[in-house]
Amino acid sequence: MKLHQREKRYMKHRKTIVIGFAVLVFVIAFIFTLLSGATFTAQPDDTIDFSRVIRDNVSPDVRVVDIAMLGAHNAFTDRISPGSAIAPYNTNAFVSPVVNTIAPGLVSRLMVCQKSDAYGLLMRGVRYFDVRLVYYNGSWYTHHTLISAPLQVYLTQIIYFLNKNPGELIVFDIQHARLGDRSFEDLWRYIASITVGGCSLFDFVNYAPYNTPLGELTLGHATQYGAGVVILARTPVAEDGFHYEYNTSIRSMWHNEIRTHELIEGIQKEYQFLTQNPLRYRNLFRVNQAQTTPNFDSFGNAVYTLFSWSVLSHNARHNVWLIEHENFTHWLTAMPIFMVDFSDSARGNFNVEVIEKINGFNRNM
Repeated sequence: MKLHQREKRYMKHRKTIVIGFAVLVFVIAFIFTLLSGATFTAQPDDTIDFSRVIRDNVSPDVRVVDIAMLGAHNAFTDRISPGSAIAPYNTNAFVSPVVNTIAPGLVSRLMVCQKSDAYGLLMRGVRYFDVRLVYYNGSWYTHHTLISAPLQVYLTQIIYFLNKNPGELIVFDIQHARLGDRSFEDLWRYIASITVGGCSLFDFVNYAPYNTPLGELTLGHATQYGAGVVILARTPVAEDGFHYEYNTSIRSMWHNEIRTHELIEGIQKEYQFLTQNPLRYRNLFRVNQAQTTPNFDSFGNAVYTLFSWSVLSHNARHNVWLIEHENFTHWLTAMPIFMVDFSDSARGNFNVEVIEKINGFNRNM
């Protein structure tokens, strides 16, 4: 009898220990989820050199709006970390000082969309940059809700690359600029002040946007004096300016879907719409926004977002599925710019495979 009671006490004690250990593991995992900025993704392949993807594969008489390109969504976010400050004029309802203090790792993992800096992205074949700027602490910074790095860091790398690679073309799309008490004129002066080898970004605008309609600009014209840049911004075109006005220069449909199959449905609908209206947008850049969007607008999406761990880890899988889709090349015919998060991913040989397909498309134009 006494032995039986001792066994019962032992079993009860062991059960308490097991439950307590499980609770401790859960608490540690939960705290790690809130605080850790680790992405658990492989480093981009540093041996890749796609510095000649445009000049080696695109005829000079091809219009720039028809050139297939790999695009980087929220391009300059590689320096965001759990310690990053919230950008001024934040419009993201999920991110607040309280949330960023309690869960800095979670917030940063959802805001880092690329792992490489500008030069790394260029070497891995990216030619379209989705740029987000903000005036912060007396200067211009890149951001995605959280501050990444001074714009100067990325401009310097881009100019260095363009100086080295005549014949290459990039699209510098200032998707959003939070100006605060500044103006676009202030931003233009800042960009002009950042030089490498005596050149600023504007020195690679080899034509007059005010006089050359975007739909008539060819690669040969855009790169007639070396490498070329097309700049887009949400401000009217000035007669002596260097950019095209965003709203009249681009078609870029955001699908706002977190699951790959739902995003593909959106891409298919956009592809069908553009192919049924071939003349309406032919003189504009046409972007396939192929990145997923983490969100917490439902319990299911919140769970899916958390278990995806980060934008980088989720898109490492997602991007491979997209380029293996049977309609990938068809999408390029309607939306030549293929824009994704983690455009420098090494998973599944993504960069090599996507650039091979883009190069093949461009060579056959």
